[in-house]
Amino acid sequence: MVPAKGSRTMKLYKRRSGLIVYANDGSKTEAADLSGLDYEFTVLAKLPEKKNKKNKTNPVTAFVKIMKLSEGTRDKLRAETTGVKIDFGYDREMFELFEGVNTNVVHEYDPPNWITKIYASHAWDAYKGSWFSRSYVEETKVRTIINDVAGSFGLPVVNNYDRSDVLLGGEVFYGESKDVMDSLADDYDLTWEIANNTVTVNDSLNPPLVDKTRVAILGPSILNGPIVEESLENENKKNEKVVRRVRATSMLLPYLYPGVPVQFQVASMVRAFSGIETTQIKAVDESAIYICDEVIHRGTSMTTQCVTELTTKEEKL
Repeated sequence: MVPAKGSRTMKLYKRRSGLIVYANDGSKTEAADLSGLDYEFTVLAKLPEKKNKKNKTNPVTAFVKIMKLSEGTRDKLRAETTGVKIDFGYDREMFELFEGVNTNVVHEYDPPNWITKIYASHAWDAYKGSWFSRSYVEETKVRTIINDVAGSFGLPVVNNYDRSDVLLGGEVFYGESKDVMDSLADDYDLTWEIANNTVTVNDSLNPPLVDKTRVAILGPSILNGPIVEESLENENKKNEKVVRRVRATSMLLPYLYPGVPVQFQVASMVRAFSGIETTQIKAVDESAIYICDEVIHRGTSMTTQCVTELTTKEEKL
């Protein structure tokens, strides 16, 4: 789901979506094609963040609600033995919105129909089931350890950490791979995530440069916003800074996901303030490029309007 080089454009008509249930046994054999049924979906993706002063990754999750499944099809849907794949696009251009393991499946009878609710997470097996245990001698490069731990998920790895840090003494790393990665993130100022079936590690102190040739231009597709939200936050209980985020809702744009740079081409941007004196507010640069932080895709198979809700990071480029 990477935008094409240059400003991303697509024809926003002839909306199409697809929903496939597959066997989670390594073969990904199709168990059922539910694309022609009445269903709703929500896909949530968010960049890594700090929680309680610790870096935490955020697995991409999905929720699907399906109406009137037959008993035979309901019997095929079992948590963690099946997965779901959601596609979306316009005309003949389709994108994969989500692919992941079902973590919970609930069948509810609401007379006269059955309703099936599926909760799924991308790379859930790798995220929850991977374990790491290894010892390293003094002066082992931290980058080497990161590669080893990230590789233990069994997925492709992109490691953008390139500092020359080494261990000051021998050390043993063990536990669930996600917990070991979280520990490395805390110790060496990293962020990491599993998205697009890849483990990506970034250096918080020296993040990778954004490719500004791959900016998604948002204009006529916007349904609500963009709203510039500005609030005052404390840093180390001493300094205060103005945090600026942009929120917008557009027609569903399947190529948007966390990390994608976006630019808003609109007549004006609405501003919302929280606890800030107007003297602290800087003018909004309406030509600025922002980075998507959180993206929520919502849609149904039977209605005409499907939307993408996006929130940008606090800092613009």
